[in-house]
Amino acid sequence: MSSFASPPRYSTTVRVLPINDDDNLPRYSLVFQPRNPPQKVLPTHCLHKHRFHIRNSAAHKNKPWATLTVFSRADVTTRKAPRFFGSDPVAGTIDLDIETPLTVNSITISLRGRVITSFLDGGSYTFIDHRIPIWHRCGSADGKLVGTYSWPFSFPFPQEVSIPGRSKTFPAPQTFLERGTNANVQYDLVLHITHGLPRPDSKLQTGVVYVPDIKPGPSSLLSQQAYRDGRIAPPPHLDPAGWLTLPKVLIRGQLLGHDVGLECLLSLANPQCYTRGTIIPLHIRIHTQDALALDTLASHKMINVKLVRRVHFSQDAAQYAAKLAKIAELIEDVEDVERAVWRAPLDDGPQEGPNVRRYSGEIHLRKELQPSCDFLPFRVSYFVELHSFDPSVFKLSPSYDPAIRHLALHPVRIGTLLADGPAPVPFTKPSLGLTSFRS
Repeated sequence: MSSFASPPRYSTTVRVLPINDDDNLPRYSLVFQPRNPPQKVLPTHCLHKHRFHIRNSAAHKNKPWATLTVFSRADVTTRKAPRFFGSDPVAGTIDLDIETPLTVNSITISLRGRVITSFLDGGSYTFIDHRIPIWHRCGSADGKLVGTYSWPFSFPFPQEVSIPGRSKTFPAPQTFLERGTNANVQYDLVLHITHGLPRPDSKLQTGVVYVPDIKPGPSSLLSQQAYRDGRIAPPPHLDPAGWLTLPKVLIRGQLLGHDVGLECLLSLANPQCYTRGTIIPLHIRIHTQDALALDTLASHKMINVKLVRRVHFSQDAAQYAAKLAKIAELIEDVEDVERAVWRAPLDDGPQEGPNVRRYSGEIHLRKELQPSCDFLPFRVSYFVELHSFDPSVFKLSPSYDPAIRHLALHPVRIGTLLADGPAPVPFTKPSLGLTSFRS
């Protein structure tokens, strides 16, 4: 039995930085705090400090005079960009160390989210511009600051986005940047300090990574018991509540010069949401009266089921979000993600005669797989697709539309959190390779 490291069970608790009356802050300081701050606390070992600086000119020894410190989940691979999961707080401090008097009119911290599809006009659509006032000059004060100052800030990462002109809200999309896809989703944290004329404003901008909380529902009771016992999930005929069986597919074509037909029933484990880093359990039943077709095509090496990803976006995301662009103008990027691996089921199963073959299958989901995304101007969708057999062996009937690659498909969601209860137990190894397809 193969094993793999399960993805972490991300906590949705947050830590709110306190603001003490004794802090050496200007009396007219203004620090944003959530209206209803969460009460739970993130374990300190889950947090990583990220520091970013605004420095003096080289003539002043390049010394930092403004420092933005951000606390986030530690990125164990690079530890470079702050990383936030679900409703994690965007929390940190803004510190000034000013040696000579400096005019400061205001200080703000902003979280900005954008869909970027091109460098042309309309190719960048800002869907979040969450601006938090940290400090501002009041009344007749001259606004000249000198010495050291520190302001904490904390606000929850927005999980939903409102789009002007749309009646519903949409889940905030994940950070998305992949080679080969001409669209990306980018989040930035921006520190903005205004000084007034003639000095230009001081700005500091750093990218941050957002991963949404997507949690599958529980598996069926029989499947959960099997996972606890280290067994494969019972097949559909033993646990109907544990599976979704797609409509029967009749595959007709030629094998070694003569016509054959096979009936296929593909089943996906319920619910149709699966956590990356785990597996998608599958089951297939193949029936044919042709013994040669059964032996040649109804084998674990010939069954062709794939996980396929479709990314939809508009070249002008702003116009599309505003209902000015047509659905037909959406760009679709299609990519084969992973191929299912099959094995004979462990149980004897029903006595269906010599013309039926049944197999248990698994699609292994990489830990770094992008989760599903239902954001209007940028969508990431996944489908489990049944394809025809190897064309070098089996020639599909010309009655099938050659423009449609799949014979059957069903949408699934890819999550980031483990479901309640035990995780599925893999009994196969990932496929060695997948003939890549991208359009």
